[in-house]
Amino acid sequence: MNKFLIFLAATGIVFCLSSCYWFSQKKITGNGDLTEDTRQLNPFHLLSVRGDFEVDIRHSNESYAVISAESNLMDYILTTSRGGFLSIESKRDVRLNPKKDIKITLYTPSLESLEMLGSGSIVTEFSSDEKVEIALNGSGSIYASLNTYQLVAHLNGSGNIRVAGEGANATYNVNGSGNILAADFLVQAADAKIAGSGSVHCHASEELRARVMGSGDIVYRGNPQVSQNIKGSGSVRGE
Repeated sequence: MNKFLIFLAATGIVFCLSSCYWFSQKKITGNGDLTEDTRQLNPFHLLSVRGDFEVDIRHSNESYAVISAESNLMDYILTTSRGGFLSIESKRDVRLNPKKDIKITLYTPSLESLEMLGSGSIVTEFSSDEKVEIALNGSGSIYASLNTYQLVAHLNGSGNIRVAGEGANATYNVNGSGNILAADFLVQAADAKIAGSGSVHCHASEELRARVMGSGDIVYRGNPQVSQNIKGSGSVRGE
């Protein structure tokens, strides 16, 4: 009982601190005056996006960003690039309330890792001879058209990752109720793992290692040799 009370107290403290921080942020409402800003960036191949932004990543020999946002919100959108890492977020002490979508187009020669935190979206089309890693935390969405040797996709929350293209092998991890939709990403070997009620739709031509903890579903295309481990009411099945 004492441990349960301590847990409740700790949970309450975390909730209160999070709520206090949210309410302490200054709310900035967009003025409806849409404008565009081009920003030069240091070269980057790692990307992290935090916030409700619509991000489109395109291949280019140079590294820069084109931001479309309301004029009174532009200065609160931070693009920080150093050491090959680009971070996009709003200033920590403000809460943006745009009337029009904030759209960011990124140009970069290479991309190895991208991460979305929150409810925004990322769209990209890229080729790489190495590994590409995708991570989504929250309720946002990522769509990637890729040609790469290896793909690793992590999803925590209720969002959606959609992938098309081809590679040699892929790893898919879902924690929560989100979905990884990769039936159009053609690989020889895939490793899929779900903890929760989410789903993985994938393709594997030779081998599929599938693990489910909970009520999630792994649905596959191709004719792979399947090894599976299910704990709960989930399933592993061919499409």
